[in-house]
Amino acid sequence: MILASTASTSTTWAATSSNGSRSSVSKSSPNSTRPSGAELARLIEAELQRDRNPSRGLAEKAYLKSDLSFLGVPLPAMRQLVKTIRRPPALDRDAMLQLVRTLWG
Repeated sequence: MILASTASTSTTWAATSSNGSRSSVSKSSPNSTRPSGAELARLIEAELQRDRNPSRGLAEKAYLKSDLSFLGVPLPAMRQLVKTIRRPPALDRDAMLQLVRTLWG
């Protein structure tokens, strides 16, 4: 789960996986309530890596007959991550484009 906490001088977004491990990104800007697209991409990637299931990923790859690699993240964990990311405040257009480019670039 990605959580936000605001202080008078900085904002910290933390990713907490279903197993309780945690990572965070801090951005020193008094008006900021959301990480940049690149920071959010790093948090998403870290969250997915923590929730991965390699044997499930191999089974997904075989089932889909794909050359892509699969993490095998369970659907409930992915849904929770997406739900958390979609919570307000929304990313502005530039941050969303940066997020997409970082994740799929």
